Amino acid sequence: MKGKDMFNPNCAVDRVKNHLAYKIGSCVLNNKTKKSPFFILLFKLYKIKLEHYKELKNYQIFIKLFPSLRYPKLEECHDYRECVKVKFHLSYMLGQTILEADKNKFKGGYFRLWHDIKQVNQEYKNIKIFLQQYDLIIEKLNNIEFQNIDLLIKNFHSVFYILNFHKDYQEIINIIIDNFDYFLNNFDVIEEWLLSDDFNEKYKKISHPYPPLLDPIGLNADNKINYQSLGGGDIAWKLNLPLPSKYKFIFLFNGCSGSEAMQHFLMLCGVETRAWAWFNPRDIFKINYQNLLNENIAAPCLPSITTGDYEKLFYLVDGGFDIVAIMRDPISVLKAGLNHIESYKISLEILNYCRNVECYNRDFKNLFPEIWYAYSGSTKVNIEDLEKLLDNSEYYFTFNKRINMLKNKDNVVCINFEDINSQNIINTMNNLANRYNLKTPKKEHEIILTSRINLHQGLLHLPVNINCKMFQIIITTPYLISLEIEGMDRYVNITNKIFNNDIIMESIIIVCLQDQYDVLMKNQEWSQIKEYIEEYIGSLRLYIQNCKNNLVTEKDILVYLRKNSNLRLKFLKHIEENIKYIRENYPEYLETWTYYQEFEKMCKELDGNI
Repeated sequence: MKGKDMFNPNCAVDRVKNHLAYKIGSCVLNNKTKKSPFFILLFKLYKIKLEHYKELKNYQIFIKLFPSLRYPKLEECHDYRECVKVKFHLSYMLGQTILEADKNKFKGGYFRLWHDIKQVNQEYKNIKIFLQQYDLIIEKLNNIEFQNIDLLIKNFHSVFYILNFHKDYQEIINIIIDNFDYFLNNFDVIEEWLLSDDFNEKYKKISHPYPPLLDPIGLNADNKINYQSLGGGDIAWKLNLPLPSKYKFIFLFNGCSGSEAMQHFLMLCGVETRAWAWFNPRDIFKINYQNLLNENIAAPCLPSITTGDYEKLFYLVDGGFDIVAIMRDPISVLKAGLNHIESYKISLEILNYCRNVECYNRDFKNLFPEIWYAYSGSTKVNIEDLEKLLDNSEYYFTFNKRINMLKNKDNVVCINFEDINSQNIINTMNNLANRYNLKTPKKEHEIILTSRINLHQGLLHLPVNINCKMFQIIITTPYLISLEIEGMDRYVNITNKIFNNDIIMESIIIVCLQDQYDVLMKNQEWSQIKEYIEEYIGSLRLYIQNCKNNLVTEKDILVYLRKNSNLRLKFLKHIEENIKYIRENYPEYLETWTYYQEFEKMCKELDGNI
């Protein structure tokens, strides 16, 4: 026992060693070492108990007088994680047993004491063996909550049995150890699951790389532990729990192929799929998880990346489902990838200036932001950066790999990129609605479905607010308007009042607030405002054309690959692997991919039948 002058109330280890259990256990072991007579031991224990309660009483009086000097909470001490190990000391375990006997002295506690002491000694030996065998648990001990050590000791034999039973299945051992507190607090439920035939058949037998710590079927039922009770998805991710099985299909995101537009179209049909593929894997899982719990109809979205923690996403989908994906001409995918912008290069200050324009401000050269491109790192795309796409092959060439990773699929529904263009999209969405019992597109949504969604060719600064004294006129797109909760209900489309058309340049509309429309149309400055907007749109047309002039086309890529045989062969290998499923199941799509046909013909001409 430490001297009072050495006791540090800010040290968690000191605090735990100052517990009565530790003091009594230490005294017993010390007495055994010195082989002192039993009556001396009893006297010492009695004295320790009296002094301990005297200290507690003095402390209570002291903090009443000086509340600010109250000891900090144990978990607030700098060495809190170290103190949990003290509960594994024989001194602490022995002291707890003696105190328990004293507490139950009128119920025969002391009659069982010697038996209990023998049991504690055996448990202590077993725990030492246990910790030696499972080095990882020693590393994790500092992360176990102090109060849960008692649960480990209480369930020690069962815990040891489970770890031994699954010693050849390291993946489940890792999950247990990484979530040891949760494992201990929910031990009975987890024990039943990990020793079940279902767990053995579905996970252990096939060496599933991400086995769940809880039974997924039980989580979908009205049990105490279910998907709703687990919260927002953090716990489910840590425990390797598959997504709630409330979906008919998953949406496989294919970069540079209209996937983001398709997610928006599905949202308009009442299906939430918007877990953005560029987020980190944990956040993608959490968004999918929350969508499935909170939305009437949702479909998980899985990204193109399959490495690292992204791989885990593909194993946390369970049960029968379809896969829905947009497939595009591979050469057009390369074009879109190389033309990808670096949006963060535009400062918020510049964006705000471009998005809030005073009417009659004709300084048009400064009203549009300069666009930077990701691969070139400049304001113009460089065809020689094409090889850099291979460094990011996970963004473009993983479709076939991903459908092979998804073992429990029923059907793979591939939609040709041509089928989501303005002429075909409504028919495509109606077909999906009929297949999966979704809402069909509303009449008012047709303008959104048939207009261009992508903003990367000169529309990144939209929406633009034209401030005309008491009026606000907005230059935007149907897509951007539909992102607002109220959508078009707040606005009147006045594009045809200026350009005799409801939409211009494939996607641009001009709107004003509903409650300002009548006053605006009758305002004496309306003709000047119209003239200014016409000038702004004229300058915007030139800006968009300049942006397009900085891009590469599919023809540019084909010409470049014709001159670079090594690069051509590398892309051929990636492309052929990626479209293997399409070639076997949707060969008619290949016939519509004009640039891929040219690329394939070029490769056969220059490289033979590879």
